[in-house]
Amino acid sequence: MTDIAKYRHVGGVEDSIGNVVGMPIELNHALMIDGLARRYGVLPSAVLNEDASIIQMIEMVEEFRRGE
Repeated sequence: MTDIAKYRHVGGVEDSIGNVVGMPIELNHALMIDGLARRYGVLPSAVLNEDASIIQMIEMVEEFRRGE
């Protein structure tokens, strides 16, 4: 079973050896790029071509808004 499939089925709980099944970093990255592309109506390649500081700034804004 891939890490993504495992996370989809049991994400957030402990596995058989006591480790919490968290979201794979690759999935988190893909979801972030896809979300930004959809939000701004551009292709994912356009998001990836932006300077990383812009992407980090947008993620900080999103993290702040999730807490409101």
